Order: sequence, then structure tokens, then C-alpha cells
Amino acid sequence: MPARPSPSALAIALAILAALLVAGAAMAARPPTKAERRAIINAVRAGNEFVGAAPRRCDAAARVRISTVDRRYAVWTQDNRRAERIGGCVVGDGYIILRFQPNGRWRIRTQGSGGAPCSVTGVRIAKDLLPGLSCD
Repeated sequence: MPARPSPSALAIALAILAALLVAGAAMAARPPTKAERRAIINAVRAGNEFVGAAPRRCDAAARVRISTVDRRYAVWTQDNRRAERIGGCVVGDGYIILRFQPNGRWRIRTQGSGGAPCSVTGVRIAKDLLPGLSCD
């Protein structure tokens, strides 16, 4: 007959499972559609002088995610290794948060490189888009 797990082993296993479920929910932001990606990259190019001055080929290094907590919010970051391989691209560790406007366009809401912008977007949206960062 197999041995039964001790109550403490069962509690540890349940705590690990709960942590994994919470971590999975925190990383629920989804990839954009092709049209969303194009619109978000265009909005970042128009609203950020450094990204806007970079060659269009640098857009291939952009990482874009849409919040599943509130689909009106998105985040733009950059794959720096890819940007360096492309050459002539902006390289940095920052992020740009955008919000979809009633006029049907994306607009930059905030930019940063430190903590998640919880005071701007709310905690749930910030954690969805930038998991692992503490709130500003």
C-alpha cells in the first residue's frame, strides 16, 4: 500500500499549485493581432521621439502585449538583443504603456523603466502588462 503524504507535504504542494496559478494569471497579457501591433507601433513612433527617429526595420524588435484585464491598455517594450543585431535601433530597458482612445487610436499614456505604473493604470492592469515589477 502506498504511503500517504503528510499533512505538511500536502499543504506545501497546495501552496505551490496556488502560486503557479496566481503567476499564470499575472502573465495573462496576450499578443496583439497584426492590425493592433501595427497601430501600436505607429502610435509609439509618433509619440516617442527616439523610437520615431529609428529606422522602420527596428519595428521587428518591438514586443507588444495587450492587457486581458482591460483590452484598452497595451505595453510596448523592445527585444534589445534583436535591436542590436538589426543595428541603428534604440536600445534601452524601458516600457511604454498605451491606451486605446474613443477615437479608435492608441495613445501613449506613460513611459518608464522602474516600477510598474500602478498609479496610472491601476494595479491589476499594470501587473498584467508588466508582471514581476513592483508598483511605482
